[in-house]
Amino acid sequence: MDLRAQRILRLCFGAAILAAVVWTLVIIVGRLNRGPDTERIRVGIIFKDVQGLQVGSRCVHRGKTIGEVTALEIEATARRVRALLSLEEGARELVTTTSQFWIVRPRFGGFQHELSGLDTLIKESYVRLRVPPGGEPLRGNEELLGLERPPEALTVEELDDPMTGDLLATVVLPDGHGLSAGSPVRFRGQDVGECRRVALSDDGLGVLIRFRVRRAYREFCREKSRVWVARPILSGSLLTGMTIDSLSSLLGAALVFDTPAQNSGPPLSDDAVVVGMQAPPRDGDDWNGERVAQGARAIKPDHLDSRPRTLSPWVQIKYRAIEEDSLSGDDHLAYDGEGVLFRNARNELMVVTRRSVCDGTFLIQGTWYDSVRVTKERIRIQLEDGRVWPASRVWTDPQDRDLALLRVQTPANSSPEPLPTFDSYLTFDERSEVESSSGPVGKILLDTGKAFGLMGCKRYAPSDAKPVSFSWVPEGERPRTQ
Repeated sequence: MDLRAQRILRLCFGAAILAAVVWTLVIIVGRLNRGPDTERIRVGIIFKDVQGLQVGSRCVHRGKTIGEVTALEIEATARRVRALLSLEEGARELVTTTSQFWIVRPRFGGFQHELSGLDTLIKESYVRLRVPPGGEPLRGNEELLGLERPPEALTVEELDDPMTGDLLATVVLPDGHGLSAGSPVRFRGQDVGECRRVALSDDGLGVLIRFRVRRAYREFCREKSRVWVARPILSGSLLTGMTIDSLSSLLGAALVFDTPAQNSGPPLSDDAVVVGMQAPPRDGDDWNGERVAQGARAIKPDHLDSRPRTLSPWVQIKYRAIEEDSLSGDDHLAYDGEGVLFRNARNELMVVTRRSVCDGTFLIQGTWYDSVRVTKERIRIQLEDGRVWPASRVWTDPQDRDLALLRVQTPANSSPEPLPTFDSYLTFDERSEVESSSGPVGKILLDTGKAFGLMGCKRYAPSDAKPVSFSWVPEGERPRTQ
């Protein structure tokens, strides 16, 4: 071998060693950038307003700090803010489908006007966690909808602090009728505050109830307002017939007040003590429906809530993620598609859809020198009425069919909204039409109005359409049949 060949060989050998060293350094730096707390649990909480929350703010459960806020991200499309929480490994059992997260803010009550110089007294806002029973554990890296106000039926220690300008007063009643800390305060059927504390008077002849009315409604609570406890009242006789008043309070008593339309007196002052009524009033107390109607005619129709009473099963899916590259810049993934909403046998809200629209690893093929690493996955479900809820991927077809199931995270304190009967729009039966179906990728396959499959694609081939049947969905994830 001549000298020239030897030099070329040494040059190639040196370049190979240098490339190996650079590659090793890239891997090491990438792992260091991931941080040392890989065992921590990460969960995203979506709020309308972060209310003073900051990166580094605490997450507290029963007085113990179990994590912190690591990022705050504005979602322009959903008009929400996503707070990313990093929780201790020991808090894994606290993160379930029923977990309730809300923001505790520095607040001050009992004042009618704002104060100055409060910046020296305010402590930082933090996230509070409450775990009602009956939830399914989450796997981490999932999302929940946060509460904009503390949940109802809290103990006195869990109640939200009053805000500046809220009314704090006390009513004296002959009987508490089951009122407790957290029981609602209502004005004309609307929740305007809550009871703070219920205790016997010193002489034992009555009950003292400390209550709060939120600032936006305190002008309706005046010195001549009448206060009573709403509870079911049975009246009448066997001969004339029996009637039950206040059926709405069957699930729990509430403190109620109303205000005369005239001669109602000045607004109730802070720390006032009023005498309540033994029973609700029987008259309409100067109810003027025409006057209210005149004011209602000035309201634009788009200010009224026009949501349908039932959820539409046809939803849009929006997927966002980041595919990390070692040798080049990270790629931002954005997939949109359609899905079908239903409730499984556990009454969980699910969506059957394409895997290619909710899993970045389905369409990206790795190589021996650059594996696929998809992070910061976010899946959103947009309902037909415009609402946007987070979702998480809970099942993908093990045979690499373009089929997946998402579990939708609805607000923790909301009651389930009804869907049409699932067999009126969805079927999981095997159908011969699947093999003969055609159309663009993403098309929902229908037969007499029922969805029985979809046009998916092959793995790593987004343009290669292939029909997929919903019959591949596991039996345990399907709706309950009669």
